Amino acid sequence: MTLDAGLRATPVDSPRFEVDPGPEFLEDRLVLELKYHARVPALFRRLVEEFALVPDPASKYSLGMAPTGCTGRL
Repeated sequence: MTLDAGLRATPVDSPRFEVDPGPEFLEDRLVLELKYHARVPALFRRLVEEFALVPDPASKYSLGMAPTGCTGRL
């Protein structure tokens, strides 16, 4: 289980550390990833029910590249 906030993206043309992390995307939202093999663990089911979570498959990479105008292909 991971919970991501303050996600940022910037296009680069080679591997390196960037001083400017780029604009934040999905502002005011969190990304909760629940990873499991076959059956949803009871704890995850309870979280989904208690907080009325709605599954929404997404790619953080694609969501981050969209605002930069980058297609993700070189």
